[in-house]
Amino acid sequence: MRILKCLAPTILLTCCQPSYKQNTFTPQNSEPAAQSQYHEEIAREEFERKHGGTIPNHPSLSRLESMLSKFQIPNTKVSVLNTYHPNAYVLRTGHVYFTKGVLNDVDSEEGIAALIAHELSHLDDPENFAPEKTFEEKLEIEVKADLGATALLLKNGYNPEAIIKLLNCLKEQPEGWPEARISRIKKHLNIQ
Repeated sequence: MRILKCLAPTILLTCCQPSYKQNTFTPQNSEPAAQSQYHEEIAREEFERKHGGTIPNHPSLSRLESMLSKFQIPNTKVSVLNTYHPNAYVLRTGHVYFTKGVLNDVDSEEGIAALIAHELSHLDDPENFAPEKTFEEKLEIEVKADLGATALLLKNGYNPEAIIKLLNCLKEQPEGWPEARISRIKKHLNIQ
């Protein structure tokens, strides 16, 4: 995906709760919250391995961290995944991931802000992370995140139409998705 450039194959902006095999070892005599945190950590590590690991010293990391902090969503973190497949993800723990591929393709602060806002919007509804969604349910999840992104962008001083620019650049979405998503955003923003 490219913001403004629109040259690369693109991404489906997604929320993600990685699947994992439950480890049989859990801390003995621990509280349910500690056990849940333990399993979330295992899931996060598996997700990162599946996507090539993270790049702790990626040149864009400090910029991403700075931009993420502007959105003032507590308990969020950002990492860069070591893959050129252009995509962005968020885990229900608030960990936002960008791939090297999407960072190569997004060429503006507004584009990165739109990506961040979209991913953070997935955190508003825990049902976004439930497995086994139908095609229609997945589209509706993405539309809700798009609409939430417009509010976050506006609140943080960005043009809410940045999400439309982002979607116009997406080339590899399921048939009809770009039009459906853009139509709903335009209706929401009351623009033609």
